[in-house]
Amino acid sequence: MLDLPSVLHIDAERGFSGGEVQVFLLMEGLRKLGWRQALACPPNSAAEAHALGRGFDVFRVPMDSDLALLAPVRLAAAARRFGADLVHLHTGRATRLGGLGALLAGVPALTTRRMDRRVRRGWRTRLVHERLTKRTVAISPAVAQCLAEGGVPQDRVRTIWSSIDPARVRAARGRDEVRIELDVGAGDVLAVSLGTLIRRKGFDVLVEAAARAARPELVVAIAGEGPEREALAERARATGVRLLLLGRREDVGDLLAAAELSVLPSRREGLGVAALEAMAAGRALLATRVGGLGEAVVDGQSGLLVPADDADALGTALARLVADPALRARLGAGGVARVRERFLAAHMVAAYEALYRELLDERSPGLFIRFSSRRAQVVAWWCLAAAGSTGDLEQVNKGRPWSQSAASAVPAVRSYAVGMQPSNEEVHDRWDAGDMGCGELVVLLRQRVRRLEPGQVLELVARDPGAPEDLPAWCGMTGHALVAASPPHYWIRRAPH
Repeated sequence: MLDLPSVLHIDAERGFSGGEVQVFLLMEGLRKLGWRQALACPPNSAAEAHALGRGFDVFRVPMDSDLALLAPVRLAAAARRFGADLVHLHTGRATRLGGLGALLAGVPALTTRRMDRRVRRGWRTRLVHERLTKRTVAISPAVAQCLAEGGVPQDRVRTIWSSIDPARVRAARGRDEVRIELDVGAGDVLAVSLGTLIRRKGFDVLVEAAARAARPELVVAIAGEGPEREALAERARATGVRLLLLGRREDVGDLLAAAELSVLPSRREGLGVAALEAMAAGRALLATRVGGLGEAVVDGQSGLLVPADDADALGTALARLVADPALRARLGAGGVARVRERFLAAHMVAAYEALYRELLDERSPGLFIRFSSRRAQVVAWWCLAAAGSTGDLEQVNKGRPWSQSAASAVPAVRSYAVGMQPSNEEVHDRWDAGDMGCGELVVLLRQRVRRLEPGQVLELVARDPGAPEDLPAWCGMTGHALVAASPPHYWIRRAPH
């Protein structure tokens, strides 16, 4: 059985919004890389249903308030039961409750901060970001700045942008079909907004802006639920704005494909998943210059930016987009390019995986897979040795110890005393191989080596220092080299091509 790293994700929200979209993008990406994962979340939450539907293990833990005193104990028990190597905290409440749980379980934790609201200096901030967690991830530079102003040590902060999977916004239905469903005519211009109907999202400003734009062909559609629904409907009736309140929708791709543009009028925004979705779908984007949103959108290239809480400015820009199809097309194409440049889900997953491994290295220098059977060790030796030259194998079979001369044969590894591990700066990947079948080991080994740049070195550590003398050469075609060995340590350099 593979003994791969395991991560317990904790999300305390009952609903499902942009933050949860990011959680599952990350979990799906990490699953493809072989990480074991589970989610701890409130019972009967949207995240629970989403996780179960995608085949993830779920731990149901009530987290309805910061005073849920049993939650840290239950989360600690979940971490131990799952065998978590790391705990990833995804919301504010999850950070406070889950951070205590991780501390009780003796498992390192990191937290992701998605909001650009001010971080207060004081003992609570120091407790969360210096005691309960090892790292804090900001989803944009603006969020990182809020953390810095709140006194969070900068050596504990990493910036990892939120991301988008373009497949999520791929339309499943025809544009005309969706417009007919919404009662939007061929000559109308449809502006779609996505988000929870709360004041922070600024949808009241959007209704005012639509009224001031004074474009009769403009139809505004908002997909989302929240406490401001009735107030928005009433204001639209009073101002004559053609407003469609669609409720929560899963067909985001269909809505964006049916629209001419997308509007994100937020008063505050850590980044804004809705903005990434609009750009990925090739829709012209109109957004406010707040938080990470003002950093993600390049004004005039991938969208238009206006000041927050300014109905006049938003209305002027809205009227401009309604009247100019060429501008909409140019901004839409720029948005697609911007997403490809920075905001693909693969970028985010790779950055989180690197951070996870950094934390695991701090906890226990560097071992990911363990050999606990002779058979698995034989298979590993089989694969590694077959990738080297005859001379390398003869040297290993003679049992020559690792030495200064052996170190000189590995350009990526500096010399060091016998028995010591090389520095993380020199060895670019390190494994501790575990009990697994032949097929599993071969596939995983190939995947791991492929992650290296040409010429970089992978170190594999086996629990059993012995090695068979019969070395089949079926891996020899890879071109990778077994450059040195001092059982149970084996160093493999990726081929230069």
